[in-house]
Amino acid sequence: MSVAVVYAASRAAQLALALVFLCFFYVRFGLLGIVLAALGGAPVVLISNRNAAEAAYSTLTRIMTYMNGYDALWQNPVFGVGFANYEKISFINAHNSFFQAITETGLIGGSLYLLGIYLCFKLVIGVALWPQPDADPARLELRHLARTLLAMLVGVVSCVFFLSLAFDVMWLFPVGIIAAFHAAVRQQLPDYELRVRGWELLLVLACGALLPAAFLFFATRNY
Repeated sequence: MSVAVVYAASRAAQLALALVFLCFFYVRFGLLGIVLAALGGAPVVLISNRNAAEAAYSTLTRIMTYMNGYDALWQNPVFGVGFANYEKISFINAHNSFFQAITETGLIGGSLYLLGIYLCFKLVIGVALWPQPDADPARLELRHLARTLLAMLVGVVSCVFFLSLAFDVMWLFPVGIIAAFHAAVRQQLPDYELRVRGWELLLVLACGALLPAAFLFFATRNY
């Protein structure tokens, strides 16, 4: 997979695989895992077949489409421009699943989108850190699965941060796996409950409102 990522010359895939290495090795080996992740991820990140001109062109087109999307969202802030309408307001797609979701569905739909992702992270992290005093094999297996799913989620989320797969089955399939995992958790860990507090909802709403402006700011800060 590392060789395939290098030949694909995708910076998003390089970052995603490096983060998966970091998450997996840290969970398995602790601080030593960070060293192992660096050894495994450094060649993937540093070796690339993409030349400087291709990278510059890719960056510039992303900045331009972010500007188009932000302008369209400013004109349609509540409900957005409509599902699958991003390419009608820009010459290319958003190249960012979160930005595309917010632009197409508005601040309401975008916040719900972010809330779903937040719940996925909260579930797998909560189960991974859940105490297992009785060392029950089923519960230990759940904790192991939670750690594995966390590595998967970190890789997928970091990858779709640079790809327009907001409503694509390739992106939603991992979310579906975590939803199925939640059903198993409810059976095996009845004392664990996935809750969302008021301040968490407010935080997600704030992120939904500020995320488009943050994308535009960081994308254009050197231009």
